[in-house]
Amino acid sequence: MSPATGRRSPLTMICDVWGVARSTVYVAKDPAEVELLEPKRRGPKTELSDETLVEAIRQVLEESDSW
Repeated sequence: MSPATGRRSPLTMICDVWGVARSTVYVAKDPAEVELLEPKRRGPKTELSDETLVEAIRQVLEESDSW
């Protein structure tokens, strides 16, 4: 039951949000035993990492006369 809305959510949706398989939830004796996955980066895959892209943007801004 959602504390925010007071409505029930499907187990499939909850498992998807938490990144666990439904079988893991059913098998787990203690909810603390469920291992959470790292959230995945959304959007299209790019050639550059976020850090590399930020550095490139900063370099362009430093070289720009408009700032």
